[in-house]
Amino acid sequence: MSNIFSSKLIGVNFNEPTFIMVGGISIDDIKIKYNWFLNAEVKDAIIGEDKNGLIWYSGIWVDGTWENGTWYSGTWYDGRWKNGNFYSYDVDITQVKYGKVNIKGKDITKSNFISGSWEGGNFHYGTFGRTRTTIKTPSKIDKEFIINYSADFTLTGETLETYIDELDSIRDQTHTLYRKFKSPEFKNGHFYDGWMNGTKIYDCKFYNGYISSSIWYNGTFYNGTFLGNKWYNGNFYGGDFSNGIWYNGIVSTYNKDIICRFGTNYNHINGEINLNGDVYTNMFDNVIKLGDYQRTYDKYQGCIWKNGKFISGEFHSELNLNNNKSIESYDHNLSKWENGEFINGDWYGGTFDNGIWYNGVIHNSIINNIEFRNGYIKTCTWKNGTFINGYIEGGLFENMEFLNGEISI
Repeated sequence: MSNIFSSKLIGVNFNEPTFIMVGGISIDDIKIKYNWFLNAEVKDAIIGEDKNGLIWYSGIWVDGTWENGTWYSGTWYDGRWKNGNFYSYDVDITQVKYGKVNIKGKDITKSNFISGSWEGGNFHYGTFGRTRTTIKTPSKIDKEFIINYSADFTLTGETLETYIDELDSIRDQTHTLYRKFKSPEFKNGHFYDGWMNGTKIYDCKFYNGYISSSIWYNGTFYNGTFLGNKWYNGNFYGGDFSNGIWYNGIVSTYNKDIICRFGTNYNHINGEINLNGDVYTNMFDNVIKLGDYQRTYDKYQGCIWKNGKFISGEFHSELNLNNNKSIESYDHNLSKWENGEFINGDWYGGTFDNGIWYNGVIHNSIINNIEFRNGYIKTCTWKNGTFINGYIEGGLFENMEFLNGEISI
């Protein structure tokens, strides 16, 4: 259970029921089938039942362990989620109380998994992690909203951030219950369409949606937008790796209809790298300017590739489009390649510093050290490395060992 800072819940009326049962489910049903629910701490919950198990229509989950079943709407503060389907629906609560379920549609603001451990199941469309409470979130979000109104709590390095929050539903005018929470962990399961923020992610299958201020440890990313901060291992099969540090894994186009792009840098706005209202003056110097002073900060808001295999897709140093088609990047300092294998794909911009190039097209780039085995270079600024085979159309070259191929300058 969560750490309770106030030892007494003064002002809480324990004579009021913490949950209401609808649709014919009884307390005996709960005791026999869902005894785990009776061990949970909830407030103002409306529950029912269908063929898949317990249904949570609305309310506040304070702490406990959830097992299977279906969640429609509400706030999850803490605890363990063990399988089931988690949705974010706009539910007509008045009708539910009379046994009628009227779902008006999906609304990302209706369900928020703030803290705790996700241990399997399907997460659909809600927000996972704490997000800024002072900004009114639209019912449907896009990347522009997340970039401009991102989280007010993030991961600090590799550490789960801890924060104190008050549960407004468990209070009176003079007494408030405070609890200590930390950023959540997603361990196994499927994530669809929603927004993940300030989360440690393990063995996730991610379909659409957005990830910001999080650490990815393993799993498969099929489509969506990754806005930082760190990626360790796993498969990135589609969508945009916008900002963050890539340590290992595979980038490869899984579906020809879904573009796989690295280094789109959506947080780079008007010549400055921007997130949470702060201006990052230099992605490589690790310095952030906050008002009139500077301090070191452990987040890079560009893109850095540390290691891994880039099998297919597009590599950018900020996305640049012409008639909805990718063209050369203007600034090669926003994405940096430090090691690994580029096996195939289109390189539109960035700084290549150490690694092996097997095949593909370099449309423009800064190359510091490379073993170039095959492919096509449209133009680049090259310093140090070996060109083994391929075709070069143009560029500036210094200290390049040319073994085989063609050059047209």
